[in-house]
Amino acid sequence: MKESRTAPTKVAATARDIVDSEGLRALTATRLARELGLHQSSIYTLYENTNAIVHMVRQLVLRELLKELKTASTRRVPLTETFNAIASAYLRYVRQHYGSYSLIMTPSSYEAERPATDFERLATFMREMVLNFVDKEPPDFAFNVVSYLHGACIASAAGFPDGFELEKRKIEAGLRRFTQEIETR
Repeated sequence: MKESRTAPTKVAATARDIVDSEGLRALTATRLARELGLHQSSIYTLYENTNAIVHMVRQLVLRELLKELKTASTRRVPLTETFNAIASAYLRYVRQHYGSYSLIMTPSSYEAERPATDFERLATFMREMVLNFVDKEPPDFAFNVVSYLHGACIASAAGFPDGFELEKRKIEAGLRRFTQEIETR
């Protein structure tokens, strides 16, 4: 691969794979360059520092996760089925990319002012999905659902008994409680 033709998405995907398999500390310009078949100086020509690379990984992870959630959120009746599909997609993505997923849930020092946190972007997606079913979202519903999913993913990644499958069943039970309020309106 020629250095001038290294696509930003290839760099981001390679950096994400390093973080997923070995953690954030393994992501260095030297390691990334080696994986891409580039010289280390080429990485610094493309990106000002490793924070810029981490920022790029965060953006890739958020785009990928939102794409998975949008695919899973085709309108299903009852609403509980839609949330279960979204929860399954969320858990599946996090299971595959836990290292890089954790980046979108931590503050970034790279952007001085961010219009919305990645967490807020996920809540906005959830809010828009809920509004496909009802005229008005219950207060903080979307934020609570994303918080619930995130907490479940963290618990699973921390070695919760029986891993993600048990957590999926618990999430489905929890989401049924969330959706009861909407479905009874």
